[in-house]
Amino acid sequence: MKILSKLFIVGIACISLVSLKADDNKADKAKKNKELAELFFEELLADPEALKPVLHKDFTFTYMGKIPDTIVPYGIPYDTESFYSKWLGHIPKILPDGIILKTTDIIADENGVAVRQKGEAKGKFGQYNNDYCWHFKFKEGKILSVEEFNSDYLVAKSLYGKKLKNNKKALKDPLEENIVTPKVELEKIFSIKLQVKLDPHLSVFMGLKSGFYPYTKGEFDGVAKGVLLPQGGALNIETDEYIEGKTIIEDDITMVLLTENNEKIICKALGLITSDATKWKMRSSWRFRTDSKELSWLNTTVGISDTILLGDPDKGYRAQHNIYKIKDK
Repeated sequence: MKILSKLFIVGIACISLVSLKADDNKADKAKKNKELAELFFEELLADPEALKPVLHKDFTFTYMGKIPDTIVPYGIPYDTESFYSKWLGHIPKILPDGIILKTTDIIADENGVAVRQKGEAKGKFGQYNNDYCWHFKFKEGKILSVEEFNSDYLVAKSLYGKKLKNNKKALKDPLEENIVTPKVELEKIFSIKLQVKLDPHLSVFMGLKSGFYPYTKGEFDGVAKGVLLPQGGALNIETDEYIEGKTIIEDDITMVLLTENNEKIICKALGLITSDATKWKMRSSWRFRTDSKELSWLNTTVGISDTILLGDPDKGYRAQHNIYKIKDK
């Protein structure tokens, strides 16, 4: 009996050693898998060629977004060659300033790794701060596959400039059915052509790009004619907001007009400029102050304007504000 007891104890000890060795092996694999996943993000955009030695010969990369016409159709994997030539080659086109990826959590075992990250970037069509989840699988000590999950809506909107349609029919408000929308007629107040001194050194205001552009000359017509005095200017602040992928610039305007009758009109306006590489648009609201008796109605008038850019080689004007008011009935 004593011999059997000793043999039993020895057997239990051997089993425990084997179990501990297996646990150690799993822990070692999990640690190596975690290190490979971290290496993937360290070199992905900095030195992608450095990743090739750790990619399995059957490596695949799959983007799991479901909105069509973005990077690739949902669930279709890249092999190593297409991952480098198509996916990595496409990233600078939609993220021209790169992206910052901050890892917030990693879960690893002997079979795979899951990584959560927060991204910060300016996409081709707007701010792109996406949340990511990456799923890694491994084989023979190398990365076998990577799946990328994120907000495909934000990808479509900020990287590709897509508008998503809402197919749900809006419920009608019974009160709105009895509302009659009035027809509005506009009449022009002024057309103001102007030139500014460009600011070669943009500054930063509350973390946003800004520049001040003083007026150097101008002329106007409409309800009165005259010149724009070289006083005041436009303060531009480039915001971190976007409309349909276009940057929004706030334009704070102060100008002084001098009529042919030697009467001054002080104009204040707040405008929004939307722009991208292909289109520039500006809309503004205006208030006026004058001691002219003939033009005293301007003091209680709110104007709206559409602004166009000019390329006037003769008089050298940069832009023209066309200002309107709602026609009185």
